[in-house]
Amino acid sequence: MKIHFLLLALFLSIQAISQNTITGIVKDRSGELIVGANVYVENTYDGTSSDIKGQFSFVTSAKGKQNLIVTFIGYENYRRVMSVNDMKNLVVVLKKSVQSIDAVTVTAGTFGTVQNEKIKALSTLDVLSTAGSMGDYLAGFKTLPGTSSVQEDGRLFIRGGDGYESQTFIDGMRVFKPYTETAKGIPSRAKYSPTLFKGMIFNTGGYSAEYGQALSGILLLDAKDQVIQTETNLSIMTVGASVEHARKWKKNSISATASYQNLAAYYHFVPNRYSWKKSPERKNGELSFRHKFKKGLLKAYFSYGKSVYKVIQDQNNKSVSYEQSNNDLYGNLSYKGNWGGRWSIQTGVSYSINDDDSRRLDQKKKTNENAAHLKIKLSYYPQERLRINFGAEQFLERGEREFVDSDYANSLQRKSDVDLTSVFMETNWFMSSQTVFSLGFRAEYENINKNWKYMPRLSMAQKVGEKGQFSLAYGIFYQLPQKQYLYQTKNIETEQSHQYILNYQWNRKNQFLRAELYYKKYYDLIKWNAAKNYNNSGYGDAKGFDLYWKDNRSIQNLQYSISYSYIDTKRNQQDYPYAVQPNYVTNHNFSLVTKYYISKLKSQLGLTYSFASGRPYNNPNKDRFMSEKTRAFHTLDFGWAWLISPQTIFYCSASNVLGSKHVYAYRYSKPEGLNHSCQREAVRPAAKRFFFIGLFITISSDKNKNQLDRL
Repeated sequence: MKIHFLLLALFLSIQAISQNTITGIVKDRSGELIVGANVYVENTYDGTSSDIKGQFSFVTSAKGKQNLIVTFIGYENYRRVMSVNDMKNLVVVLKKSVQSIDAVTVTAGTFGTVQNEKIKALSTLDVLSTAGSMGDYLAGFKTLPGTSSVQEDGRLFIRGGDGYESQTFIDGMRVFKPYTETAKGIPSRAKYSPTLFKGMIFNTGGYSAEYGQALSGILLLDAKDQVIQTETNLSIMTVGASVEHARKWKKNSISATASYQNLAAYYHFVPNRYSWKKSPERKNGELSFRHKFKKGLLKAYFSYGKSVYKVIQDQNNKSVSYEQSNNDLYGNLSYKGNWGGRWSIQTGVSYSINDDDSRRLDQKKKTNENAAHLKIKLSYYPQERLRINFGAEQFLERGEREFVDSDYANSLQRKSDVDLTSVFMETNWFMSSQTVFSLGFRAEYENINKNWKYMPRLSMAQKVGEKGQFSLAYGIFYQLPQKQYLYQTKNIETEQSHQYILNYQWNRKNQFLRAELYYKKYYDLIKWNAAKNYNNSGYGDAKGFDLYWKDNRSIQNLQYSISYSYIDTKRNQQDYPYAVQPNYVTNHNFSLVTKYYISKLKSQLGLTYSFASGRPYNNPNKDRFMSEKTRAFHTLDFGWAWLISPQTIFYCSASNVLGSKHVYAYRYSKPEGLNHSCQREAVRPAAKRFFFIGLFITISSDKNKNQLDRL
């Protein structure tokens, strides 16, 4: 018995001799002690947590050099390789993770709506439920600073740029025709259903090197990853109807939408300035498919639409007839996945077809355009503080336009073929959770001028205090001339702009402030003379500041936002005799968007007030070019959403409820009479007000699903 006891004592003493005690303390860079940090030796079960004094102590039987790991949420993992015998009285200093929730992120020029953004200004629902937007996300973005009020045109006019200077992308793939075709003087709308997207990023300048061919800004639309549940959605509206059915399986989901819009009934009851022979009509179908792989997601989206209208408008005491028929097809296939822990890939292809037949007076114009975009992007994360994105893309555009006289006696055909190849790289270096630098570079080669264009992009952000941060951005941007010029000549260069941005943001729960200064310089803008000889001698600049404030907390149940923009810009472009402010730019823009929730009535009331200073126009009866301005623009829009049941919502909206008389611009006739004066006519909206009423119904197994997210 004594022998057994002696052997057991000898064994325990040997075990004790072969074990080591690891001790130390955990704190952050400011010296604050960290309680509850996980401390362990890699590939063993030996470890503990730091106590209330930040201290740790545990025993391990591991020998020799080992990897000691310390982890705590919001901080970078700590790793140290050393001999176990030396792991005594360690002082472990953890660095704050660059991915922590309060980490800095570059935001100069960007309004983000994606749900996982660290700093965001608004949600997708904010955009769509804005009174006056009528469910069009483009109209919602026009209440943000940096845009000019061009009410007769539905496109985005950003910081002195024309409507063609912005581009739209779905899942990183370019949409070549994002707007619907409408009659002259009636604003176009976004082609695609807003319920397709889980997030939107509206960039008013200084955007990433991953994107190109936009002088002013870009709109990034991120399609939903998966259908949440099998359901059917019905929409019955004063302007049409739609039905959507979505079905979900374990790894697959599919949704299909059919919609029909026709303004005939609306124009029958609402006074209208135009004589419609065929009211605007659009038929549209959408199909989306998702497949989830183990380490990736495949998305496919297809859309087809057909639009027609025929109208007679009075212009300078003359009746002018317009008619148009448009067919458009868009397809998008994209894949995003991971390779191990440090590599990821995003690739895709988009293809679009746009056939347009139009007639003005006795002349017909037929346009057929096909376009494709192929792209691959790789991302590499060598360490938490460094991220590298690089890739390549190819754009292929084929266009043909034919002008035909009414008697088909004469016709003129023109073609435009564009091949553009680009490569890009961008590096994000997180010096800390307080400071980040981004260095990007993009190069493009196009077949028209057969030369390379090089575009550096630089940005940085610095956190100041707990809730604020500054961002700086600089970039060079190129864009091919509009198609209408490429049909006429090949002897023109790419237009370009240089942008400088200084941004400050302050963000806390339910309150957001953003202020931004910018300067843009334009080079190689398109000009022409009386003989329609095109060249790139145009130039210009734009400078100004934007201010945005959003508050969801000061007044219970009230959400409001205030935006203001000031811009000073001049351009010498097109047939301008010298540099002046373009007729699509307003110096001052102001918007107040309010939404009030009445829980007892299950309702949301919305009011949107918009103001824009007068727009310049040219009066040929005056000596000075573009010397006069229209009167200021004022409008008050109203919206009401009533949740009848969790799956049924009634929504109505009215624009310009006060009946303000809007004048967008003036048209002048050719010189007449002995004094060769020109008679003018005001360009006004087709109707003084616009009303919208809709009933939205969801049919699903989940009876608690709320329809408010579909506004």
